[in-house]
Amino acid sequence: MSRRSPYNERYQKDTKPSGSTKRSAASAKPKRDAEESKPTSRRNATKRAHYSVPDTPEYRQARKRWWMLLGSAVVVLIVSLAMTGTQLATFLPISEEAVRYTSLGLSWVALGLIGASWWLDLKRIRPMIKAHQAELAGKGSGKKDTEDA
Repeated sequence: MSRRSPYNERYQKDTKPSGSTKRSAASAKPKRDAEESKPTSRRNATKRAHYSVPDTPEYRQARKRWWMLLGSAVVVLIVSLAMTGTQLATFLPISEEAVRYTSLGLSWVALGLIGASWWLDLKRIRPMIKAHQAELAGKGSGKKDTEDA
């Protein structure tokens, strides 16, 4: 029996490569299924149809109110922060304590407006979107049934 070197045989002077290599891990990967091989534009089109929103006057009006609530909350909050950052009491005949309480009150108003926009989104807008998507899903399944017949 020959004595083996404690070093890797690959790097020894008197050894030659055996000529066999390991198979790559890439050849062991599973093949793609048909859904993944679809063109991306088709996949995106089906995703867009699934997440569509209704194009009704009620939905547009609710979304417009939602934006108005959020916008007014941002404006009120900016005014509140500006009141605390500047020395408003020096320009107007108002005490610093009154400015502080007014600023705090405006912050609470901004928080209330954000809460109202959240309520509008959860109770009015999202049910409209869910109903619209259910209607689309109902139409989609109806088309498949008529095609099979």
